[in-house]
Amino acid sequence: MSKHAFAVSGMHCGSCAQLIDETVAKLPGVTRSWTTVHGGRTEVEFDPARLTTGDVARAIEAHGYRTVLL
Repeated sequence: MSKHAFAVSGMHCGSCAQLIDETVAKLPGVTRSWTTVHGGRTEVEFDPARLTTGDVARAIEAHGYRTVLL
């Protein structure tokens, strides 16, 4: 398993964080996703053989948020 953090901008409320976590959790190989609005951060644990950090970023950005790998 691999764990990566992303700075996420454009979130406004808890529903934003929930949407990101639900979206990321559906990706193949993800075992855990947790997002904090106030921290502006998403941490994702996943199998790097099945998924890349770019895949995660694209899934988040598809909802209009901006990401930077930390």
